[in-house]
Amino acid sequence: MTTWRAALVTLVSTASLLLLLNRNHLANKVDKTEAELVTEQATNVALGNIIDAYQANDAANRAATTRQLDNERRLRNESDERLRRFKAAAEGDDCSIKPLSNASISILQE
Repeated sequence: MTTWRAALVTLVSTASLLLLLNRNHLANKVDKTEAELVTEQATNVALGNIIDAYQANDAANRAATTRQLDNERRLRNESDERLRRFKAAAEGDDCSIKPLSNASISILQE
């Protein structure tokens, strides 16, 4: 009977030691995983800030593009209106049919 008790105590002691070692190993693994998660979370926060900056920059670029297109549309409409008025005013004028000289064109382009 003593042999069985000794074997049982040895078995329980060995199992306890193995469980303790396994618990230690798992605790170390959990600590390592938590450290990796903290690093990954910091990376995600940094990437989120970069994405926010890109979105703000994209919105500013879209607004600038819209303003530029509106300005170009306004200038084109003004130019078309001036051309329409010029054609209406020069419709009955014989001089408007004749081509301008190069010197006259360069003066008008300045």
